[in-house]
Amino acid sequence: ATGWPSVVAIVGSWFGKGKRGLIMGIWNSHTSIGNISGSLIAAAVMQYGWGWSFVLPGILISVAAIMVYLFLAVNPENVEFSSGVDSIGSDRMLNPLKPEEAGFLNETPPTAEPVKMLIELSKRENLGDSMNGGASVSKAEIRADGVNGKHGIEESTVEGEEERLLQSTTAPIRSSATNAVGFIEAWMIPGVASYALCLFFSKLVAYTFLYWLPFYIKHTAIGGKNLTDKTAGNISTLFDVGGVMGGALAGHISDRLEARAITVVVFLYAAIPVLLLYRIYGSVSMYVNIPLMMAAGLFVNGPYSLITTAVSADLGTHSSLKGNSRALATVTAIIDGTGSVGAALGPLLTGYISARGWNGVFIMLMLATLFAALLLTHLMVEEIKDKIHKGKAPATERLGQEDIA
Repeated sequence: ATGWPSVVAIVGSWFGKGKRGLIMGIWNSHTSIGNISGSLIAAAVMQYGWGWSFVLPGILISVAAIMVYLFLAVNPENVEFSSGVDSIGSDRMLNPLKPEEAGFLNETPPTAEPVKMLIELSKRENLGDSMNGGASVSKAEIRADGVNGKHGIEESTVEGEEERLLQSTTAPIRSSATNAVGFIEAWMIPGVASYALCLFFSKLVAYTFLYWLPFYIKHTAIGGKNLTDKTAGNISTLFDVGGVMGGALAGHISDRLEARAITVVVFLYAAIPVLLLYRIYGSVSMYVNIPLMMAAGLFVNGPYSLITTAVSADLGTHSSLKGNSRALATVTAIIDGTGSVGAALGPLLTGYISARGWNGVFIMLMLATLFAALLLTHLMVEEIKDKIHKGKAPATERLGQEDIA
């Protein structure tokens, strides 16, 4: 709960929006790989006592924490790379801004070269006066035009002038919103509330499968046979294998379509019939159970992965923030935190409902998936309208929009 907002903010600062869905979809596969590894480790050490299923993963995560602390570069600038705006997959990298399109470039900014020339002239005048026996020039009246009018650098000594002038030229460019966004303000960002509530239901379904699928497989005869605890645990990991593919696929599709909401809603609606088919036909044979289980993982974990990564990063850098980059972790915490409530509620409800039969559990999962899709349907409609509007726009207008993008 405390780590996820931080890691999404870090990854979001490294990669731009252009290929963010695919990149973060592949990166997010580590969660499913962790689920698979955890299940396999727990199944392997059960013979030594259930306590080892907690001790061994605890040791591994402690080692990983030390490695992260020692070697993780939080920002690209820390290792002298360009920021995420100009990094891999960035829109800025694919479509560089023209000088007149950038905010502070509307006026001619001070550059280093003219300042260096002024300093050099001042030094020469100082040297010339000294050679001619005149009074040494100890003051230099130098002014440099800046973004907000005049940067007065008057009556300052020539010594050290270069450093001070160069700092004054870059100060306006570096000045940006640095105040963290408040909790309520982050909720007001367009789309945050809808995606947070959507993730509530989406994560409810995903975590119900994560915790209850091994139990369900063990107590459901597949092909007329009941499986052992170890076999059921191993087979249940295939749900997360489908989740790995779903996360990467959803991210890739959302990048190609440039439509996160459309991708999420389509995946969620497709998950409903797959869940129904898994309940009805999953017990026929292992050859039917495994493909349906992987398909369920693909359509359930795909949108869940997309929302917790690329969507959170997009909303954390929303245009309404006016360039404030310190909202990403807050937005991610809100979305993922709301989803975590559903993740806790789903397995809890399953414990009560399953006592009366598994049909009730699957009805709950399908209804939760439907609610998740309905919560984003209005955003999907807006994206479709935007696509239609861009399709009808004149060619010259579309070219202008692409340049600005």
